[in-house]
Amino acid sequence: MRRLVKRWFRALQSRSWVIGSLLLTGLLLLPLLRNGFVHYDDGIYIVENPLVAAPFQVATIPTAFSTIHEQNYAPLLWLTFRALHEAAGPAPWVFHLVSVLAHLACALLLIRVGRQLGGSWAWTSLLAFLWAIHPQRVESVAWASALKDPASGFFALLTTSLWLSLRRTGGKNPSLTFAMCLCYLASLLFKQAAFPLPWVLLSWHLLMRRDSDQALLKATLPLLLLSLGGALAAWTANREALTQTEFLGLSTPIDQIGHFLSALAFTLRQFLLPWPLAPDYPVPQNALLWRLTGGIALILFILLLGVAIRQRAALLTLALLWAAALWIPGSGLLPIPLEFTADRLTYLPSSLAIVAAGVWASRQLPRGPFLFSLMGLALLWSALNWRAQQPWEDGPSLVSHTLRHYPSHYPSKVNRAVLQARSGRLDESILTLQEAIEDYPLRPGAYEKLIQIHLARGQPQEALDTARRWKSMQPTSEGPDLYLLQLTTRQPHQR
Repeated sequence: MRRLVKRWFRALQSRSWVIGSLLLTGLLLLPLLRNGFVHYDDGIYIVENPLVAAPFQVATIPTAFSTIHEQNYAPLLWLTFRALHEAAGPAPWVFHLVSVLAHLACALLLIRVGRQLGGSWAWTSLLAFLWAIHPQRVESVAWASALKDPASGFFALLTTSLWLSLRRTGGKNPSLTFAMCLCYLASLLFKQAAFPLPWVLLSWHLLMRRDSDQALLKATLPLLLLSLGGALAAWTANREALTQTEFLGLSTPIDQIGHFLSALAFTLRQFLLPWPLAPDYPVPQNALLWRLTGGIALILFILLLGVAIRQRAALLTLALLWAAALWIPGSGLLPIPLEFTADRLTYLPSSLAIVAAGVWASRQLPRGPFLFSLMGLALLWSALNWRAQQPWEDGPSLVSHTLRHYPSHYPSKVNRAVLQARSGRLDESILTLQEAIEDYPLRPGAYEKLIQIHLARGQPQEALDTARRWKSMQPTSEGPDLYLLQLTTRQPHQR
């Protein structure tokens, strides 16, 4: 009996780290439940999305799987929003509650994966807590439309956990293989950010084991095929945006490589010094210092990966491969045509990278100083996390915060103009949109909003002039054609 009590006590003591980390994270994120929707895609993703707001019909399900909405192929996301809308109506707190719970579930799975990699309950709980409260996580949890990040991340981490279990059994468990494939498919149907995942896991296994392990290779093959399908879906959904490099005038490969390095350097800076935060950040253009920093960081990263592989440091190798394969495509390559990078792009890439690297460091560094350093980071990041939540309370707060720190932020300028128009300040709205067009003459959103405001004010000639300018800046775009057709025939377009 005494042995049983001791065993229970030890189990409770080890699990107390898990419970404590999840409770602290939940308490820190609890204020998000008071937030409303924001004027940053919550309208087109939730409030005005016909896949979410329209009365439910059986046909909604196949429609969700066959529809690309706002350059996103995310059928499970739309169906989740649809279910939440059916259950509680357009109540923002329900969407925020699900986001917080999904984020906590990701932290719990991260602890599980860290334990499978050999970390202790204490270290993995602390590292998962650090990941969960990092200020860059705020956007993916506080923004209702970003539920796709924790939802996709949950199934990606569950896939990783099942794969590690399958690896331990030699790949000879059909039930585990089937469950793993379903989880990975679910992750891709929320967001295709995890499409490099099976290639990371398989590469890591081959580099560390240096054997073929045919059973595990066969069990991983379905994941590789799903990964290719996810990459194709992401490319199809974002094809138009990913080919519009004329936004930045990146006409040569040298320009694109420089922009890629600037994006990586800026993302690294935001990770190490996460303040101020915003929905997304303009990538520094033609900034030699940013490009040099990104190039040096990339070279050091490659050298460190080579040393880790040579020394067969399994945890460090996994952390670096995970970060490279999941971080570089989103935070480096994606900003080339879109001219911005964003915190939400680091949600999954930073997860296992932090835990695996942290467990490795705890074995290599003096534990006392390392532990105190992590506790100091926890206090700092908790404070910054709380501060970063404030702008997400409502749309005007987010717009004002973003423009205060990044005056050239195009989406926030357009959103400010929309808010001004809704409050009846049409003159101010027109000036804001004209300023946005001057700063970003190749972006279509401000043109369309400005045309609509001119039409609402009964100014068809001004609307026609705006449509003509839009067409002159983007001759291949079909956006202004409808306005030009109707305005030239004196049939103002009403929306």
